[in-house]
Amino acid sequence: GTLARAVAEDRAADREIGARVGELVTAFQRNDSDAIRREASAVAEMVQGAIEKRRERETAQISELAESVKLLRKELCDARRQAGRDAVTELFDRGAFDDHVQRTAELAAFGVGRPFLVLIDVESVASDVTNLRAVSDLLVRTFLRADDFVARTAAGEFAVVVVDSAETRVLARAERLREAALQLALPPLAIGAAGLISGEFAGTWVERAARALDAARVDSRTQVA
Repeated sequence: GTLARAVAEDRAADREIGARVGELVTAFQRNDSDAIRREASAVAEMVQGAIEKRRERETAQISELAESVKLLRKELCDARRQAGRDAVTELFDRGAFDDHVQRTAELAAFGVGRPFLVLIDVESVASDVTNLRAVSDLLVRTFLRADDFVARTAAGEFAVVVVDSAETRVLARAERLREAALQLALPPLAIGAAGLISGEFAGTWVERAARALDAARVDSRTQVA
C-alpha cells in the first residue's frame, strides 16, 4: 500500500545517507580535505533531496486527506437529508441516529474537531405525547446549531450529537436544558455526555455516554464519561 511504499522509500534514503555519512567520517579520520568537501557536499545534496521528496509526499497526502474529509462531509449531509424521522416528535429516529454516530466517528478519525454525544432520559413520558413534544421542542431550541443532530432514540430517551464544541460549552447547554425543563414543569431529565476519544469506535463512544447517563439517573447532575 501507499504507507508501505513510503516507509520503504524513507528507509532506503536513510541507508544511502548513512553510507555517505560513513564516507564523510572516514574522510575526517584521514584528514583528507578534498574527500571531506566531496562527501560533505554529497551528504548535503542527499539530505536536501530526501527532505524535498518527503515534503512532496506530505503535500500529496494532505491533499488526499482533504478530499476524503470533503467526501465524508458530503456523505454526512446527504445521509442527514435522507434520514428517518420519529413520527411523534419529528426529530431524527433511532436508525438515523445510529448512522449519524457512525459517520461522525469516521469523520473525526481524520482529526476534524471533537464531537460530543449527549444522552437524555426523561422520566415517565414514554406515552405522554404532549410532554414528548415539549421536550423535543426544548431540545431543538437548546441545541440549535446547524450541525447539531437531535434524535429520539427510544420511548423516553433522546440524543444529541454536537460537532466540534468545547466540553464546557456542551455541559453548559445541557444544564440550560435541565433548568428550562424544570421551569416548564416537565419531568426531570437525566443527562449523560461523552466526548469522542481519538481512534474510538462509534459503539464504544455510545456505551460510554450510556454509562454516564446511568450515573445521572442516580445523581441529578449532568454526568460526563
